[in-house]
Amino acid sequence: TEAGEADIRSFGEKYEKIRDLNPAIRFLKPEWKKDKKTVSFQYLNGKTVGDALGEAIVMGEVPYQELETVMKVLFPENADAKIFEVTPEFETVFGKVPMIDDKAAAVSNVDGLFENLMVPENENCIYGIDYEWVFDFPIPSGFVRYRNLVYFYYKYEGLMEYENATQFLKEFGMDEKLAETYASMEVAFQTWVHGDGTQGYLSLIHISEPT
Repeated sequence: TEAGEADIRSFGEKYEKIRDLNPAIRFLKPEWKKDKKTVSFQYLNGKTVGDALGEAIVMGEVPYQELETVMKVLFPENADAKIFEVTPEFETVFGKVPMIDDKAAAVSNVDGLFENLMVPENENCIYGIDYEWVFDFPIPSGFVRYRNLVYFYYKYEGLMEYENATQFLKEFGMDEKLAETYASMEVAFQTWVHGDGTQGYLSLIHISEPT
């Protein structure tokens, strides 16, 4: 529709911003119909990174080595990253936050979750299949990592032997206070997107968990 036309067209700009963001990830290139009101992407047969990691959970044991390997691939050292600083654009989307000592890339694909990454059959590479939320203002790199880990946890928490997400995140060096800050950012982000802070996987989780 006319109301959604700008969002559909924006995939071209977002693709250009992130296509070279990480050489280990190939992002699907958008293809439009002539009126540019319809966009399509290459169809892939394969398995998402999230599904592959979920299948590696055995008897409640988390596949730490696989998770660590994937996280290093998705979040390599970025020599061009700057010290994170709050901007008005950041606060509009993610709300007000306490001081965060972290770095930030020039461009962030906030929704690059394990479920939005796919390894096609007979190919040894990772494809990014969803990049709707790409931002070119500073976002703490740790928040993007947090989203990957916490969304994975809540999808598979019934298979893992943790009391809560806080314990799981500690395995990856994320303390409780920082996780709470990131959780508040997630609520603000979902509110900005949907007008309701309980959307997405947040509909299945408790933001404030007992320790």
